[in-house]
Formats: sequence, C-alpha cells, structure tokens
Amino acid sequence: MRPLTLMGMVTLVVRRAGIFCKQMSGIDEREYMELITRQQHIDDIPNRWHVQYGHTMDSCHGYRYADKYALLKAEVPLTKKKADEIIGNDSWSTLECSGCDAEDPDAIVIVAEVDGYPVYLCRECLVEAMGLIDKKEGSNEG
Repeated sequence: MRPLTLMGMVTLVVRRAGIFCKQMSGIDEREYMELITRQQHIDDIPNRWHVQYGHTMDSCHGYRYADKYALLKAEVPLTKKKADEIIGNDSWSTLECSGCDAEDPDAIVIVAEVDGYPVYLCRECLVEAMGLIDKKEGSNEG
C-alpha cells in the first residue's frame, strides 16, 4: 500500500467525516474544506491585507495601510521575509495548526469555521483524526 499524499488524506477525512462536518457547521464541506500551502498563504497576504484594511486611510508605525498594501503587491514573488519586513511582524505570514499549534507546516487544511475564524489542521493532526475514525469504525465491527 502506497503512502497517502496530503490531498489523498484530506479526501479520506472528508469522505469519512463529511456527515459530521455538515452537522457541526451547517454547511456543505466543499464550501470550506481547503488545502493551503505555506506559499499560497504568503501569496495571499496582499489580498487578506486589503480585505482587512482596504477601507481605511489610517496609518500604522508611520505607514498608511494603503502604502503597505502597495508594497506587498509590488513584491513578486512575495517571500515570508519580505512580507514580515513590510508588515512589521510575522502574524500574516505564519501558518499555525489549530490542533497542535505547530507553526509553519508545509500545508494546512481549513476544516471548519468557529466564531468567524478558520480552523486549520496540519498533516499530523489529520492523521490523528483518521486514526480516531478508524478506531471508532473498528469498534463497531464486533
């Protein structure tokens, strides 16, 4: 048996836990199950920055938010180091698993939203979740 890829693992988790996810969230899992790589997260910083601050002309640390947005958009490709330098911290460029608090995994999966905030899971937490599902399924076979 060949090892599962991250996307294969996500597909299994979605198939096995889809009904539970729908019941908990009230929405179809296709609307929120999303794989995000570290680079995708970094590439999306200008868009997320604009959503957060595009409506304001306020400033932060001597820069207007619009100026920082222009600097972020001008960096192609945008790197974590450059984004952190422009923004002044790493909060916009760092991925963090909601399950184990691992910082900057290669990829995460958005599995749900709680109080308007996405729930991110790393590969290890997805494997653990699959183990729980497998254990439960195994206990029902007897």
